Amino acid sequence: MPRRTVIFRCTLSLALLARFVGVVLADIFRRWPAPDGTLTDPVVGQLAIATEFGAVNPAYTDAGDHYRITTAALTLRVYKNPLRFALYKADNATLVWSEATGLSWDGTGATQTLSRGADEQFHGTGLRLGANASPAPFYLSTSGYAVMRDTWQPGQYTFASPVTTRHEENRLDAFQGGTGNDTRLIIWDCTATSNQRWTLS
Repeated sequence: MPRRTVIFRCTLSLALLARFVGVVLADIFRRWPAPDGTLTDPVVGQLAIATEFGAVNPAYTDAGDHYRITTAALTLRVYKNPLRFALYKADNATLVWSEATGLSWDGTGATQTLSRGADEQFHGTGLRLGANASPAPFYLSTSGYAVMRDTWQPGQYTFASPVTTRHEENRLDAFQGGTGNDTRLIIWDCTATSNQRWTLS
C-alpha cells in the first residue's frame, strides 16, 4: 500500500503554538509536534538531558500570514497555510533556513524538507563515544545553524536540493538553532542540551 503524506495548515492560536515550539536558549528552539497533537519523549532524556536554562521570554506576534517567535538572537516564522517554518536572524530580514514544504507525515515517519543555499555545506551525523564514532541525529550547516533530532529511531538525511531529513517515527522532536557563522559557538550551544560530545565528520 503506498504511503499517504499529510501536510497541515496552522489553525493554532499563539498560546497553543507555544506548546510545541519551545525556546530553550535565545538561539535554540525545540520543535515538538505530532499529527495527533500528543507530545511524547520516547528517548526519555537520553539525548537531551538538559532543556531548561532559565527564562528566555520570547515575543509571540501574529503577523497575518505567519506567526513570529522572536528572541534577542533569532526570529522564527511559522507560516499558517500551509504550515511551514523559516528561521531568520533577529532582524527578521536575514534568512538562515526555510522549509521548502511543511513537515510531512505518512503514518510511519516525519520528513522535514529544507531549501538549500547555492554554496551551503553540511557536516555531522556522527558523534564520538570514547574512542569510537557512531551515527547520530545531529548536523551543522555552513549557513549558520545546527539541528539535533531527539530520537534514536532509524533515519535518512539527504543533503541535496532540497534537503530532506526523515526518521521512522510519527513525530518530530528537534532542537534547532544557531544564527551565526562561528561553528564552535553553534556546537557549544547545541552540546549544552546534550550529554553527547558532537564532532564534525
